[in-house]
Amino acid sequence: MLRTQLKDPDSGPALFKSLAAYNAFASPLGCFVSPAQPYWFYNLDDLGGGVTLRLHGLTSTLISGLDGRDDQPGRLYLSPLQTVLDPEPDVLNLVMSHHPPRWFLDEHAVDDAVNDRAPLQFFGHEHRQRCVSTDSYMRFSAGAVNPERHEHDWKPGYNVIDIEVVGTGKDRVVRVRAHVRQLQKSPERFIALTTKQGQDVWAQDILFPSHATHVIRPAEAQSAPAAAAVPAAPGAPVHVATPAEATMSSPSTKGLVFRFWNLPDSQKREIMFKLNLITQEDLALTDEELYDRGLRLAAKLGLLEQLAREVDALQQQG
Repeated sequence: MLRTQLKDPDSGPALFKSLAAYNAFASPLGCFVSPAQPYWFYNLDDLGGGVTLRLHGLTSTLISGLDGRDDQPGRLYLSPLQTVLDPEPDVLNLVMSHHPPRWFLDEHAVDDAVNDRAPLQFFGHEHRQRCVSTDSYMRFSAGAVNPERHEHDWKPGYNVIDIEVVGTGKDRVVRVRAHVRQLQKSPERFIALTTKQGQDVWAQDILFPSHATHVIRPAEAQSAPAAAAVPAAPGAPVHVATPAEATMSSPSTKGLVFRFWNLPDSQKREIMFKLNLITQEDLALTDEELYDRGLRLAAKLGLLEQLAREVDALQQQG
């Protein structure tokens, strides 16, 4: 049903209407979401040992607000469209979602998916700062930096997390060291939320995912079939990043996207029309959807370098 609604020309955009302010903020950062792609991901290269850290931003609010659906757990829906995390060699998945799994109708499916393929997990909404540590993943439930003071058990908090890949090949582990901090009222200061053993630092060595066996070089990624990277679990659909998606998620492209968005609207449209990335009919879209579509088409057609030159030329003109 969700897949059908997202494809519908009326109901699809309607589901994302309440996210307009988010998209206006997030588009320059390359974190735009839409009916065509309700999530985003971003690669942070070279975490150590040739490993890429891939951040997955999952949109948990698609049907929130309707009939009080986010007033109690178990009434929202995330869907396999977002939780099928591509198991690529030398890629370490990290997921972020505003709502934790217990708020979803598909709670168990979400739990299974992220626990199996995302060693690092971050959830919010409940303002209960917690850390769950296992051999295969660490889950951080966020407090709030500035919760409302009338909240029950009001405790601002934050986490500082250090991630390192140690070892080589199949012997690699993800070494996580986390400082989980909460505000103490009297005397007022941030103090450590300690482990059961009374330790200030939450430490865990997580076994590196078994599918991550070797580094895929750019030339190899271009020549190898995208779906051949790793076999999925039986019967499970798997999304493997296309070359264009991988390019859009790279740090260099993120920098270009940010510079592009800082141009005046007239100059952004000028570049898009010059490179034939948008049409007059596309101008009916919101700015966020219009330019996201154009930028993704530029990545697909191999025009990002040319787009970067156009951006540089306009910026030099002042």
